Amino acid sequence: MFRFVSSLLLLSLLTLVKTNEDTSTTKLRTLIEQLQQEVVEIKNQVSSASRCSCQEFIEEDGYILAFRMVAGIGDKGYSVFVDENRDDDLPLVRAVTPCECRSNLTDCNRHYRGSILRYWSRLAIQTVKLVVYKEGQAKQYVVFNGTGSTYSNWMSPTRLVESSWVDLKSSKTNFFSTTGDVGLKRRFYMNHVYNGCSGDSGWLVVKDETDDCGYAKPSGVKYPLILYSPSFSLVQYQSAAIDRADSLAVWVKLSGVNSLKAVCQN
Repeated sequence: MFRFVSSLLLLSLLTLVKTNEDTSTTKLRTLIEQLQQEVVEIKNQVSSASRCSCQEFIEEDGYILAFRMVAGIGDKGYSVFVDENRDDDLPLVRAVTPCECRSNLTDCNRHYRGSILRYWSRLAIQTVKLVVYKEGQAKQYVVFNGTGSTYSNWMSPTRLVESSWVDLKSSKTNFFSTTGDVGLKRRFYMNHVYNGCSGDSGWLVVKDETDDCGYAKPSGVKYPLILYSPSFSLVQYQSAAIDRADSLAVWVKLSGVNSLKAVCQN
């Protein structure tokens, strides 16, 4: 197709040369070269988009990405998580999604809500893993038993299997769920205790909007805000020990399924 378009352009320009003797041959040749280069660039863009759309799911170590929240982009992450009408795995959505959002977790400017969340109750979900990322690296993780769960209740202390936070399993919590503190809208909340803003302590909290406490409404920082403990144990949020993550991801492992990667058709 591209060769055909190029041939038509070349023929039109050569005809123009014959009918307009005053036209500069040098300028025409330059124009032809520019047009041919544009055709090549368009062809490369289409080819790149096709390669990108072939991989329907992001997989890692036997897990499949179900949800990704990106910090600081001005789009409420929890709202995307609970939006049951959103499916970023639809062909049209994938076609307009930048390749970097399909190939990794950090170089992206949008959240991702996969079809796994939509069909969660119909799938044989065995394990759920929550991972916190910063600068392209996984910093903390929590693994849950996903058997018989829903997309909204898997994050629970009763389902906790293991975590990089060594005290998470043995410590008391007042909030431990994706819903979190509904009144203060603190989501994906793993909190130990409330003791005034300066004494609030825990492991993880996501904020999509302003909060009563200063640590959850830092100046000059766009939401979503993902605060996490970078150590092996809980920390006070309003202290130098807390850190900000770049993204948060929910991965699932399906029983009896090794891979969901689509095969590219030529």
